[in-house]
Amino acid sequence: MDDGVLLIDKPFGWTSSKVVRLVKRLYPHRKIGHVGTLDPLAVGLLPICIGEATKLADYLLAQEKEYKVTMLLGWRSATFDLEGELVEGGNIDNIDEAKINTVLENMRGTIEQQAPIYSAIKLAGVPLYKLARRGLEVAAPRRSVHIYDIRLEAYRPPRVDFWVRCSKGTYLRSLCAAVGEELGCGAVVEALCRVRSGNFRIEEAIALTSGDVEAARAATMGKIIMLSELLTQMKYFIVGEAEKAKIRNGCQPTRDVIGATATVRVAAACGEMVGIVDAEGKPVAIGKMLHNSQEFPLLSAAIPLIKLLRVFNET
Repeated sequence: MDDGVLLIDKPFGWTSSKVVRLVKRLYPHRKIGHVGTLDPLAVGLLPICIGEATKLADYLLAQEKEYKVTMLLGWRSATFDLEGELVEGGNIDNIDEAKINTVLENMRGTIEQQAPIYSAIKLAGVPLYKLARRGLEVAAPRRSVHIYDIRLEAYRPPRVDFWVRCSKGTYLRSLCAAVGEELGCGAVVEALCRVRSGNFRIEEAIALTSGDVEAARAATMGKIIMLSELLTQMKYFIVGEAEKAKIRNGCQPTRDVIGATATVRVAAACGEMVGIVDAEGKPVAIGKMLHNSQEFPLLSAAIPLIKLLRVFNET
């Protein structure tokens, strides 16, 4: 079965949902979902999960991401990008690379962000952009995100090119708006490209040039990263046939279920996500470590070692 992930280079102007609809036409009887929404004006890496791999979506979504961004100084908009009506901001004559670098450096670490009112985040089950388009005034929710690294790549007044490595849930439009306010001139996103998501990179992605199904079928043929490969990219355990059957029947992995025969590939720490595969490398489950793997031999046989999150069907 085609259970795995397709890496798509999302074209400009396409919604993430449009990519999903196209892939559904390639695999009409399979469950399909994307990992991390990209706005229509954004391009770049969009992982698409197929079949049993949709059970990995939360794990894949939680991984850090990298973007290349171009922002336009001296302008503001309600959407924080060029899609909204542009309003003139402040003068940029006194802005140089040194000032931009200082502001970008101040964005490192954990920061509080306000979601753009034109975004897919939901309030009472309704996407904010739908409420905004109705003319309703809504208080966009705030969230904490983490900027691991950020770097100025070029200043071409009024344009600023920068690269950022950040946590899931980071709004790049909000980040640019915040940088613009710190510089005192306003800023909007002009171009945005996701270049990495977890272990996936843009260089591996398939470019779609049209919505033609046959062209998409030809472009994606043989390009699925199979579920078994995805699990073995994680820290993972190998279990025997008897243990696999117990897990598939709903038994939580205690030492008397998997401890005697399970082999861990690379030590795993408490709280980490791990995969469980059989001796042939076929997917069994994913879960979260409840203890450090080195502690397993010291624990009582009945103590759960891993909290099962998803169990995979036989493929």
